[in-house]
Amino acid sequence: MGVEVLLDFLAGGKAVHTAGGAIILAHPYRFGRPPVDSLAVAEAVRRQLDAIEGLNMNCSAAQNRLATELAARWGLPAVAGSDAHTLDWVGRYVTVFPQPIADEAALVAAIRRGETSILLREGFHTTNASVTA
Repeated sequence: MGVEVLLDFLAGGKAVHTAGGAIILAHPYRFGRPPVDSLAVAEAVRRQLDAIEGLNMNCSAAQNRLATELAARWGLPAVAGSDAHTLDWVGRYVTVFPQPIADEAALVAAIRRGETSILLREGFHTTNASVTA
């Protein structure tokens, strides 16, 4: 990650948080490499994040495992994304919340508090085996 990209990310992160949003690092190992390439950059990125996508249909089981391990190592909640490109993929990987989510603000608050668990819904079969966080 170049300096300009990092500065843009940090400024963007501040804007997202100011607007009441959450920043989620999506599929950090999809392309087989760590999401950041130095410890200093990793720390700057980690401080901006609210969660890490731990399960994604377009990632391998190994990539999903690395992502959930990264979330645990960085002390961040894991969320799931179907990354659906076809209708039958919608809802395969899900984020579960302990309480009903009434609106966007409640969703962001629950993610920021780490009130998430992720799973592969029963009845769906995929080559990307589920990973529990």
